[in-house]
Amino acid sequence: MEITFFAPAGFKIKSKNAVVICDPAEIKIDDFVIAGPGEYEVKGVTVFGTAVGEKVAYNMVIDGVRVCYTEGQINKTDIVDILLMPAKIDEAIIQLEPKVVVLSKGPAEIPPVAKFNITADKLPETTAVVVLE
Repeated sequence: MEITFFAPAGFKIKSKNAVVICDPAEIKIDDFVIAGPGEYEVKGVTVFGTAVGEKVAYNMVIDGVRVCYTEGQINKTDIVDILLMPAKIDEAIIQLEPKVVVLSKGPAEIPPVAKFNITADKLPETTAVVVLE
């Protein structure tokens, strides 16, 4: 899968079967819109939207990789391979122990990249941080 920044505060994921757009208001899988809690399966992408406080955290399985998109509030029991966040990392995020944290804004010491490519068999052993430009 390929992950890129999708302005103003989202992410675009190109999978084998679909294009997933994650933004603060909704998740779009091709032309299908998800805008709240529930369970969905669209074009081989499984999505679980869970209310966490006043926000919704979206847990997805895309190409065999467990991806979570959130604006900062998370369910601490989730098992996450890739965590997508438009903001900085905090200690609650680290407790999830994701394999990769992908940020749209990050610390200055991490150089941003245009895109991030990953497959289930290439996930790192320890948490890596990627900042998209």
